[in-house]
Amino acid sequence: MPVMDGIETAKQIQTNSNLVSPPQIILVTAYGREAAMEIADEIQIKDFLSKPVTPSTLLDSILLSQGKKEFAPNPVGNMETEEERAIDKLRGAKILLAEDNEINMELAVDILERQDITVVTAVDGQQALERLEQEEVDGVLMDCQMPVMDGYEATQAIRSDSKFKKLPILAMTANAMVGDKEKVLAAGMNDHIAKPIRKRDLFITMARWIKPKSPLSQSSREALPDVGKMPEIEGVDIEIGMQTFEGNAALYKKLLLKFADREVDFRDRFLQSLAQQDDRAAVRCAHTLKGVAANIAAHDIQQSAASLELSCAQPDNQESMMQLLDAVQANIDRVVKAIHQADWGASGESVQSEPLSSLPDLLKQLLQQVENCDAESLTILDAIRQHDLPKDRESIRQIHDAINEFDFDRAEQVIRQWLGSL
Repeated sequence: MPVMDGIETAKQIQTNSNLVSPPQIILVTAYGREAAMEIADEIQIKDFLSKPVTPSTLLDSILLSQGKKEFAPNPVGNMETEEERAIDKLRGAKILLAEDNEINMELAVDILERQDITVVTAVDGQQALERLEQEEVDGVLMDCQMPVMDGYEATQAIRSDSKFKKLPILAMTANAMVGDKEKVLAAGMNDHIAKPIRKRDLFITMARWIKPKSPLSQSSREALPDVGKMPEIEGVDIEIGMQTFEGNAALYKKLLLKFADREVDFRDRFLQSLAQQDDRAAVRCAHTLKGVAANIAAHDIQQSAASLELSCAQPDNQESMMQLLDAVQANIDRVVKAIHQADWGASGESVQSEPLSSLPDLLKQLLQQVENCDAESLTILDAIRQHDLPKDRESIRQIHDAINEFDFDRAEQVIRQWLGSL
């Protein structure tokens, strides 16, 4: 805080002789827990609460400061029952999901479709408007920070059309403070869902507003199979991540590998965003990384990205911003290295369950599938990743993006160039 920061304020509270019984102090910080503990070494802090603050983390922190470990009036059984009732109300719904980040989108789609909810996707606000003209949906999940047209502007455009006046629109954002919720309500959205996605909060909030036009009486989905365990990865809280992914180690592994491919050059992309005429581009870049890192439980990346996002509001302090950017990239590099070095044989279907084919052979197989416009070629791309050749990661990412966009001609061109360099 300005004038007097939280550390100095806490010191003065604890040394104030007029206070017979000084209050317990919880330090709220956008930095990592360990860094905050070092800074607050000289004062008595009962707990450290990391931003973004959510209702559950706030409650847990307050309970801990009072010496309590659980919230007895609301037992887990009742919480699960409330979640199950919400899911039952939503089965058969058709939802438009507007989300520009591929990792966040894939996680959300998996969570929703597993509960018999049909999902239509859009990668920015403009595309969301186009989808609404093509598809009749029961509700919208709207990311707030998107390129081309952000969620706030898209919501205002939707509300300007009389036929969408009552369409439920729920914000999804990595910002979880009270002011942010007020902002989404002012834009015309009905409610706010914080990232990282928590299944219970997601479905209870959705059920509060969304009513399927064609509800299903019971689930048609099979139970999620036991897909194995995850290896330890430095910089990633696997236990928390598995809760987010509901034990789906195969999906968690897939998105961690995708994160490693897409975010390894974050620093360069952030600097490019600073050079754009769009003064919100850098904010979106840091904000998106913060949300993705929260979903995969990479807490150090999440906290350093949050600090970088805040620094974008003070563009005059370039030196501080560059220091924060270096810290973000250092955290990313550490996690990316750990992901590539992880023993993935412990999680679900290991890509090394059979002897690893040579890189040229895999590229030739990939080329054949791409020539046939086969989207399943991404499976071979996963096997290629196991060769862990840092200099080729940009080629892998270009091929991956091209296949995802069904641009098989571009994918073929990159593969042929790669084969020619071997």
